[in-house]
Amino acid sequence: MKRLKILLLFPPKTSQIPSMYKYLVGISDQPGIRTSCRWFSEMETNTWMKCIPSWLLLLRGFGSTELSLIRVQLIVIMLIVVFTCLASAETRSAKSSGVIYTGGFVQVPGQAKSKMIATLSTDTDPVDDDITPPVVTFDLPAVWETTCSGQPTIHISGTATDDTGVVSVVWENQEGDTGTCTGTDSWSSSQVILVEGENLVCVTAVDSAGNVGASSVLITYNPNGPTVTITVPTTGYTYTTPTPVSSLAVSGTASGDRSVTQVTWSTVKGASGTCTGTDTWSIASVPLEIGNNTLLVTATDSAGEFGSKTLNIIVPDQVAPSVTIVSPTLAKAPLRIGASVPVSGTASDNTSLKQITWATDKGYNGTCTGTSNWSISQLPLEIGDNHLTVTATDDWDNVNTAQLTITRQQTTVASAWLGLTIAALPMVPDIADAKEAVGFIANSWASYDTDLGIYHTYPDVACWLQPKENTPGRGFWGAFATGTPDPLGYATPLDSQVTIHLYPGWNIVGNPYNTNLNWEPDRIRVRVTGTSVWASMSSSSDSVRDYAIGWQQDASNPLTGAYYPIAADTSDGVLNYMAPWRAVWIKAFEECDLMFPPPGDPQF
Repeated sequence: MKRLKILLLFPPKTSQIPSMYKYLVGISDQPGIRTSCRWFSEMETNTWMKCIPSWLLLLRGFGSTELSLIRVQLIVIMLIVVFTCLASAETRSAKSSGVIYTGGFVQVPGQAKSKMIATLSTDTDPVDDDITPPVVTFDLPAVWETTCSGQPTIHISGTATDDTGVVSVVWENQEGDTGTCTGTDSWSSSQVILVEGENLVCVTAVDSAGNVGASSVLITYNPNGPTVTITVPTTGYTYTTPTPVSSLAVSGTASGDRSVTQVTWSTVKGASGTCTGTDTWSIASVPLEIGNNTLLVTATDSAGEFGSKTLNIIVPDQVAPSVTIVSPTLAKAPLRIGASVPVSGTASDNTSLKQITWATDKGYNGTCTGTSNWSISQLPLEIGDNHLTVTATDDWDNVNTAQLTITRQQTTVASAWLGLTIAALPMVPDIADAKEAVGFIANSWASYDTDLGIYHTYPDVACWLQPKENTPGRGFWGAFATGTPDPLGYATPLDSQVTIHLYPGWNIVGNPYNTNLNWEPDRIRVRVTGTSVWASMSSSSDSVRDYAIGWQQDASNPLTGAYYPIAADTSDGVLNYMAPWRAVWIKAFEECDLMFPPPGDPQF
């Protein structure tokens, strides 16, 4: 299989597409490692994409042994060497130089610079899942073009981020000098060699899958300019303020073969000014913001020569992010049925969020999807209390947490629903589609419409669990195989009241609670439709019968069974309670509402 990856890195100030490129080709038998390079051609065209077909022809210049490599990686690095036209279609002929070169790119002094990195991978094995290159960012220098004087070396630093991890970071200049940076995610090098004039320095990062990312800076080195030194607040390359501050005093010196006439300063945030003094200069107050504040101090001498010094001032963020669990809410989180629960929430920060993670006291943990709006698709739960902690971390590693305790209830659904049953769900389910929610055999699921005197059989939406909040108290016929898992949803609190509407005739009514519900006609309440008065079931014989009819599966053949009565007395064959996850038949003589005494409210 073949894979083509293209990374374009143009200077920020260059808005036009270049018209001519000189490019260099390297072949490697290991991801991200070049083993040979040579110049192939110099061409001009006002449409740079015309170069792409020629990349494939370059493979002809290599032997069959190289083509048979398990992984052949073609790295093409293009640089703008002439900016001859913006709109014309002028072209010129050119010849291959045939020069062997081990560097990564070329610079022609005095002309526009850019680079283009393309990677063509030819694999005999399936392509790796990771095709995302690392992202390389410079902290020092913080801008594309900068100047320096003094010693012919410069300190560079920055970051490299990747989804799988960066394994190496190297720098390279147009003279062919290279070096390995210290660090990967945060990298630096103090020995980048410069020559007089313009120096194009490229930093390349390689991740564990061999993907290559790069970035570059243009540094103008003037050996004849004044030497600028920063002494306060530090003589190093980077200074981090102990606490967040809005400004900072900076001072230093400037010297050279000629007298220094002026010292100016500017920051990457846009602030600028003229320093007080020349040979010994100072800045009373450099405006700062949270994060990196790169300061550039430039000295100019009497001959107009200039030199500069850069200091990266870091103002730390010490403000913790905020994080909130939005769902489930505290009102329903304590009671959960099923082995998992979806969780979601929000987070914010005064700078930027790095990640949101979660963990429970049962040993489960992971990273949430998203940051500002985050989610956990299914949080694993065990029977009993599950203490969840969600942690928000910002880019400065400040953290804040939100906690929630979710209680998973023990259930008896597997035994209650084995075979043919009249089922009830003592919960508000996550899913309205009955098939997805409870997993019955084939389409063996039905609700009874008392008003019409008919059954609604799945997939008729009339037997779905909707509205979901009205599910507690409803009853359904269903057939289930062994090992039926718990449906996912929020259990009805044992102290909450559930109103069930009855129509004249036989109604299927479910136990709305995940526990036995005692059959007590003196406490069961009835309200005739159109009135506001509640009366006991035992005193409402004109409205509803004071007993119910349940269904019990046959132990030897669960797809068959028999009806049994449910009433207040305890005579043989009579049950005086409704079991959880089961529904019963109740006969009404007129349209009315029914309310069972909540098991958790003895004063009802």
